[in-house]
Amino acid sequence: MRHDYATPHRSSKDVADRNDAPLLTYDGFGHIAYRSGRDCVSKALDAFLIDKTPVPDGTVCPGATTVP
Repeated sequence: MRHDYATPHRSSKDVADRNDAPLLTYDGFGHIAYRSGRDCVSKALDAFLIDKTPVPDGTVCPGATTVP
């Protein structure tokens, strides 16, 4: 998540870069996006986990623009 109080987005980018992995960003607030009502994130991760379909690098899922 771009606005995660526990883990900075920069850390996610660093991990993706070090592992030559794509980065999926939820452009919202919070710490957990999978299976929390964020359909864009859940669909992308389900496709990867079930069908092994990688998300295109740099994919951004829209999120809330205000702090909950």
